[in-house]
Amino acid sequence: MRYFINLAIAVLISGSISILVSADGNIAAEINKQNAKYMAAFNAGDANAVMKLHTKDARVMMSGQPMSVGSEAVRAAIAAETSGPAKLTLHLTSTDVHADGDTAYEKGRWTMQVQSGGTEDITDSGPYLVIWKKVGEEWLIDFDAVFASEGPNKE
Repeated sequence: MRYFINLAIAVLISGSISILVSADGNIAAEINKQNAKYMAAFNAGDANAVMKLHTKDARVMMSGQPMSVGSEAVRAAIAAETSGPAKLTLHLTSTDVHADGDTAYEKGRWTMQVQSGGTEDITDSGPYLVIWKKVGEEWLIDFDAVFASEGPNKE
């Protein structure tokens, strides 16, 4: 009898774990879609579209820069970063997503290619951490920490 009780508990636990993994998997897919929108907007220099992927009170911390607080500050920071003469191409790779209710935590790696025309292209990369909030039906960035690069590589 004890064997059947333990077996039933094991089945219930494994079912619960797979439901959690499934839920996080679906959320990871939704966050990857948001990351694709972010990369497309950033690479096009569309600071307004990037801003719309953040909560109204979002905070963005980039190594060596003052923290941007609020979606308008995020828009201004992205506009300043993408308005220079160099062509920036951002790529985000999500490596880990965990969710709890309307909050999700994402770890990943960023890679930035800088094409300045006439000089060597530079590729830079590093880790990032994002806290996402579910607002209505959409996941938005509430906190974004972009950590220092590992040093640019000239191509």
